[in-house]
Amino acid sequence: MDPILDTAAELPDAAARGMSDDDLARLIDDELEQSLGYDDQLANDRQRALEFYNGEAVGDLAPPDIDNRSRVVSKDLLDAVEWTMPSMMRLFAGSDEIARFEPDAPSEEQACKDATAACSHVIWEKNPGFTTLHDAIKTCLIQRVGVVKVWCEEAFDEREEAYSGLDPMGLEALGADPKVEIVELQPSYQQATDPATGEPAMLFDVRVKLREPRKEYRLEGVPPEEFRIARDARSIERPRFIAHEPKNITASDLISRGIDPELVDTLPTAEIGNSAELTDRYDREGWDPTTTDQGDRSQRKIDVVEAWVLVDYDGDGVAEYRRVLKAGNEVLENEVTDDHPFAVFSPILMPYRVIGLGLYDLLEDIVRIKTALTRQVLDNAYLVNNPIRLVSKSAGVDLDALLNPVPGSVVEAQSIDGVRDLTIPSIAGDGLSLIDYVNKVRDARTGVGEFNQGLGAGALRDTKIGSEGAQDMMASAMQRVELMARVLAETGVKRLYRLVLKSLCQYQDREMQLRVNGRWLALNPREWHTRYRLTVSVGMGSMSRSVQLAGLQSIMAMQEKAGTLVPGLVSPMNAFNALARFAEAQGFRDAEQFFTAPAAEDEDPQPETPPEPSPDAVVQSQALVQAEQIKAQAAAERAAQDNMIKLQIERERIASEERTKAAEIQSRERIEAAKLGLPISLGGEIAGAAADERIAPVIQAVQALAEQVKAIAERSAVPPQGLQIIRDAEGRMVSVAPQVQ
Repeated sequence: MDPILDTAAELPDAAARGMSDDDLARLIDDELEQSLGYDDQLANDRQRALEFYNGEAVGDLAPPDIDNRSRVVSKDLLDAVEWTMPSMMRLFAGSDEIARFEPDAPSEEQACKDATAACSHVIWEKNPGFTTLHDAIKTCLIQRVGVVKVWCEEAFDEREEAYSGLDPMGLEALGADPKVEIVELQPSYQQATDPATGEPAMLFDVRVKLREPRKEYRLEGVPPEEFRIARDARSIERPRFIAHEPKNITASDLISRGIDPELVDTLPTAEIGNSAELTDRYDREGWDPTTTDQGDRSQRKIDVVEAWVLVDYDGDGVAEYRRVLKAGNEVLENEVTDDHPFAVFSPILMPYRVIGLGLYDLLEDIVRIKTALTRQVLDNAYLVNNPIRLVSKSAGVDLDALLNPVPGSVVEAQSIDGVRDLTIPSIAGDGLSLIDYVNKVRDARTGVGEFNQGLGAGALRDTKIGSEGAQDMMASAMQRVELMARVLAETGVKRLYRLVLKSLCQYQDREMQLRVNGRWLALNPREWHTRYRLTVSVGMGSMSRSVQLAGLQSIMAMQEKAGTLVPGLVSPMNAFNALARFAEAQGFRDAEQFFTAPAAEDEDPQPETPPEPSPDAVVQSQALVQAEQIKAQAAAERAAQDNMIKLQIERERIASEERTKAAEIQSRERIEAAKLGLPISLGGEIAGAAADERIAPVIQAVQALAEQVKAIAERSAVPPQGLQIIRDAEGRMVSVAPQVQ
């Protein structure tokens, strides 16, 4: 026996070697417990970051347990985040084309433009792109990581409709619709007459339920506490394990996705647990998410995990990437996939780590130090304004009046020397100097300071550096913010666009109709692929709108000069692109409100001297010329023949009329000759002479016209001369000349 076949026979079958659903569910649970962000230091840091951002006097920021002490908390993290967000959103939401796909071949040029337009339409028009991107960026600035999930949702919506006065045919047509389920049917109070029989017709009132399928491309932010990823993941591209533990999936959501309602009733209810991070998120609203209880069973929260895991499920020895949806120990969906749907934003990259740092990591010690200094300065101010008093027991002082001073009140005492204030030195000056030093350290770390906040009028005066120096300082301070923007663009935004393109190519089964810059486009994503190169238009130095406007104005001025000096150097499309960018920098997203794009130009610019046509082009041109000459010749011949026929008919008509008139004249002349006694032949000669004198001019005119028509026909009958190509000794075309017959 063949040893290879013998070995294969000894192996168990694939089903025996594969993994069961229970084993897969346990594997996912183990991966969740070991994943990054599951009840570990990262989760604790995210909770503390929210406390620092909100300025809560808890944990490390809690004041000493002493009455009448300051409880203020410095909100430097909040200030830094809120002053960074406007610049970020101006970059990412100020234009529809923050990213574009680039072709790798000339044939992909239009496909890349269509793919860019379609992805932008899905992100900004079909979904709340601004708020989704805003939440992801703000979350990553505060809590190190922001996550956006992209997927195609295929489900159905249910609604009820009522119809009254339906006849049997209308009722039958309504019931034949597969989307309609008749819920209630009863005779109608309305009356009608059957037109065929004249008898009363039966009408019905109907209440139906409609189930309409829908397909939507969804973008949704994922709270950090619901996001899990393997600790050993070095990149967001295809990690070994990544998962989403949503807290808002209801029984109704699962049923609408096609899961058996009886199975959904057996699934476990989600336990929110004491998630401090989730509690802090809604603490200001006075709502505790762990105490919610839905009376409607369809709105019952289900404990669901959606995981993408690299696992050898089929037992062939090679791990495949699988998407698994499970609730408790029940695997609801299990399918092979090629990627996960998450785009991860992290503003400060750390080498070989998916989740980097946020502004909290830069300002954590600054907030603690500044909080302590501020509290000490305020406590000192309280003591200076309300000093501690030394009171002698034998002075007989009214302590109630002393401790509760009222303007104009009297404090009784037996001895005026019985009360003395203890002097508290003021530390306000030194304390504020220290706080100012801490602020400078904060500005240097984050790049968010007085100048780029628009608050530095006094600082500009004190520095004595002038407006140009202030502009350089602002540009230097913004470098950190610009770098964070570039990191977010190259990581989160790029992957976001790629995920949208992948969903369109994978799930869109018909043409898309979308409106771009006031024009309707019909796009077919099935003709695209997902390997296009992607570039983002977020670069260093693009923060200041005034700098952009000044640069564009310089470009347009140079275009004007270059177009005058070298004609053809600046095309109409070049000028339109500069004007469109200028309008976008001014804040107008649709530049075609003001300027109309020129017609599409050829890829290769036309030289001033026409290029030498190819031999095939010359032969084609010759054939076209000969065809046109043949058409003209045929038309001339038809016209000449028509004119000859018309002239012949006219000649016959005139001759007939003249013969008739000549006969009449001859008859009258014979009668007159008979009356006078003349011979009849003499009368005929006189009549003939008179007739010849009358018709001679007419005959001459007809003959002249016939000669002209004959000449035109002879000229039209000459065949057109052909063209021949004259070539040199090497076979190259030199010129074109008439062909010798």
